Amino acid sequence: MVEEYFTLLIIVTLAFITPLIFTRIGVPVVVGEILLGLAVGFIIWIYNSMTGQSLLLVGESVLFLATIGFIFLMFLSGLELDFARLEGMGGKAIFRGALILIGTILIAYPLTGLLGGVSDRPIDAAYMTLVLSTTSVAIVLTVVREMRISRKKYGQQIIIAALIADMATMILITVYAISLQVLQTGDPIFGFIAILLFVMIFLFFFVVYKIGSWAMWYYPDLLKKFFRSDDPHEIGVRASLAIIFVFVAVSAFIESEALAVLGAFLAGAVISLLFQEGAILEKKLYGIGYGFLVPLFFITIGINFDFNAVLNVQALILLPALLLIALAAKVAPSVLFAEKWNPRKNLTTGIILTGGLSLMIAAAEIGLRLGILDSTLHGVLILVAIIFAIVSPIVFKYMYRKFNLEEETI
Repeated sequence: MVEEYFTLLIIVTLAFITPLIFTRIGVPVVVGEILLGLAVGFIIWIYNSMTGQSLLLVGESVLFLATIGFIFLMFLSGLELDFARLEGMGGKAIFRGALILIGTILIAYPLTGLLGGVSDRPIDAAYMTLVLSTTSVAIVLTVVREMRISRKKYGQQIIIAALIADMATMILITVYAISLQVLQTGDPIFGFIAILLFVMIFLFFFVVYKIGSWAMWYYPDLLKKFFRSDDPHEIGVRASLAIIFVFVAVSAFIESEALAVLGAFLAGAVISLLFQEGAILEKKLYGIGYGFLVPLFFITIGINFDFNAVLNVQALILLPALLLIALAAKVAPSVLFAEKWNPRKNLTTGIILTGGLSLMIAAAEIGLRLGILDSTLHGVLILVAIIFAIVSPIVFKYMYRKFNLEEETI
């Protein structure tokens, strides 16, 4: 246990210096956290290869905190869903976003199926398709806000497409993972319980939303405590954490990590629905998540990265192949299903939608833990997520300015 305190010291130090370094060079901080974690992990890997001894202990306590960070990351992803924006954009924008996602899946599935001859074991094309279809709302929001186009029609369309991709892929990944677990166990009772819990999570989502809406209507003064910046008891934060772990605890009945992730995601979504103007509460929750738990998760991924799994011919073939598949699967639907035929603008849209960092890594983690992905595919997907998270915002900003895509604020 004492040795793990030293590991935590290393991690929190890296978490502290990461934004100081990477915000200056325009790289997303979460990418920097993984990169610094990879740097430490590479040093550990070399030391271990040379001496046969471990340089740093990442034990159960650190891994447990990293898992909580993973859960909290999914919660914050749900919290970033802006339902008011979805409602304000209308049915056409939502329909186009859904078409882009469907097009992405239809293109990615046959292409990922071609990778079967590269891997030492069969590649699950369906799951790989869902992983490559993810989009990071966090990266999209960061970029469009930084460029001051979040209130413009074009910026809104990009955000809508990212929101739909996040919600749909999270649900589809959960359904697929549970279905696979049912097939693996061959237990009809397990399958029945899994379906029941899946339905219960969504029912609980709507019940909490309805009760919360009713309380906000009839007891607005009471709920103002959630938004007080000087609340000594932090009622809003406590309520949010309770909602997260009620959702997550339901999944413990069948030990389904996919259900836990979906539960945390929906917990964030329900709080986003209830407290659309809760900027103070959001800041407090972001402080807990992005200040400690989420960096711990990303840095731990880097430290525990399996370099042996990606330093081989198979990984060197898979990496560029997956980059091309993800790029084609995102760009082509963005061009085909856009509101107007504007190739340059639509190509630019597809570029920014490739940056699926947090959800892609989350899906890769779920796939590894369930045995859907091997260590090589898991490692390659993390590298794909990092590359797109760095490159896509830079290319998007360049293309946006080069093609002069400015428009009126809505």
